[in-house]
Amino acid sequence: MLTGGDCLKRDDLMILVGECSRRGILFGLAPSVTPLLTREKLSELKKAGVHRLSISLDGADAQTHDEFRGIPGTFQRTMEVLEDIRDLKIEVQINTSVGKHNFHQLPAMAELLRPFNIQMWSTFFLVPTGRATRELLLTASQTEQALEFLYETLEKGWFDVKTTEAPHFRRVILQKMGVDPDDIGKAIARCSRPGLLRAARGVNDGRGFVFISHRGDVYPSGFLPIMGGNLKQKSLAEIYQNSWLFKLMRNSDLFEGKCGFCEYRHLCGGSRSRAYAMTGSPIASDPLCSYQPKTSKWASSVAS
Repeated sequence: MLTGGDCLKRDDLMILVGECSRRGILFGLAPSVTPLLTREKLSELKKAGVHRLSISLDGADAQTHDEFRGIPGTFQRTMEVLEDIRDLKIEVQINTSVGKHNFHQLPAMAELLRPFNIQMWSTFFLVPTGRATRELLLTASQTEQALEFLYETLEKGWFDVKTTEAPHFRRVILQKMGVDPDDIGKAIARCSRPGLLRAARGVNDGRGFVFISHRGDVYPSGFLPIMGGNLKQKSLAEIYQNSWLFKLMRNSDLFEGKCGFCEYRHLCGGSRSRAYAMTGSPIASDPLCSYQPKTSKWASSVAS
């Protein structure tokens, strides 16, 4: 997925799309909804071979979305772009930053998205970094409510649902299915919805995912500002496999607090980005998880 800034300002964008298409690479693009994103440009992107577009929608109405984005008229323009994408039959996913500004609107947003035939609703649970302040964060209880709702939406089969920086969605899915965290095979056997299992797999910051900056710096996540290496000095494989940081991110047994005791730690592991942003430690517990581990070691540590 190529994102920006505004990707459409690249003079070589169509060359990149075409070359990826020629090599059999599924090219995704996350364009900004600016005047550059015209119906003609969308048609050109489709002809060049773009596989999927990623469009941001952060509210069920203009007031909520435009206030969050800081640009009046963005909501209306986003709706127009989604209609064009639907008419042109291009795959599309919707990216939504979930926080106190739109927590109460999630059901309305799901209904709003239904007519656009989207492939995925990708929800980003806020991490207090950049312009996102702690005041915008949900509580742990609200996060659990949001994940419960997303599970219900996934069950309806309207579209796939993915969470970013809320890996405890995997726990919610397995709990709803009545499956223990160590028995994913049983979940696969009884599941009729592939989207459920895609959402339940254990990709996390630095574990199956990396973020590469325009300078070649490699991070476990775009929200976790600790660098594991730079592509000018080492290969991506070397950084991912052998960097102390990436090794740490993949060793859930070293996590602190309840995240280190939780029976879902290898599947979930909590948001390492949020833990770092709120505590200064990338291995601390995720403050937005309300689950209390059932393991005897955790019970003993709490009792003591």
